[in-house]
Order: sequence, then structure tokens, then C-alpha cells
Amino acid sequence: MNKTKHYEYYGYQFKSYYKPAGHGYEVGFTFEGKPLFVGNFVHKKEAMEWWRSFNQEIPYFFAKYQFPVNGPHQWMTKFFTNYMYTCYYAWLDKKFNKYTKEYSKSYENNVKFYKKMQPVWKKRAEKRAA
Repeated sequence: MNKTKHYEYYGYQFKSYYKPAGHGYEVGFTFEGKPLFVGNFVHKKEAMEWWRSFNQEIPYFFAKYQFPVNGPHQWMTKFFTNYMYTCYYAWLDKKFNKYTKEYSKSYENNVKFYKKMQPVWKKRAEKRAA
């Protein structure tokens, strides 16, 4: 399923998109057919979460930073790109912290179980060897 959303900013046309890509998903933003931002995701749920957040950040940027008429659009697009990647990596950091906590907790539980069961497994191994 492909999704696109069009934006107009001081007479310039921009397009954000969401699409399947390979075994994952891609969320991006283009200006005059050139990609300004591309984010890749393995899971659809995360791609959709970023798509929603991404499309909230775009109008925020456009409202906060005025584009000078006949200004250096090459510089402004680079500015926008840097802004979006900053948002993207901040969003990913939140996700990674969540996963780190979940997997750390699971690992700690596995270590406790291992320490508890290790003597039992040794006894079973000794019985089989005898």
C-alpha cells in the first residue's frame, strides 16, 4: 500500500511518501523529484508510526522557518533535510531505548532462570553418564 501527501511551501511543491520497499518499508520526502529524506523500516507498525510523526513535523518546519522568496532553495532543502534527520534519529532513539529495556529485562530473567536450573541440569547429566 502506497501513501503520498503533497505540500506546498512558498510556491514550491513537495511530496512525502510511504511505500513497501524490498522486505520492509520506506518513508521519504521529495522536492522536484529529488529525495530530501528517506527512512527505512523492517516493521510496518514502526513505519506507520514514523509516517504519522513525520507528517506532523513537516508543517511544523514550514510554519517555523519562512522560505525567502527567490532564496537559495538548495540551502533551504539541505536545512530541511538536516532537520528531518534530527527528528528521525531522535524518534529512533526513543524506540531503541524501549527495545533495550525490554531485551535487557528479558536477558536478566533468562540469566536468573539459567542460574536456578544449572544445578538441576548438572545432576541430570551426571545421572545419564552413570
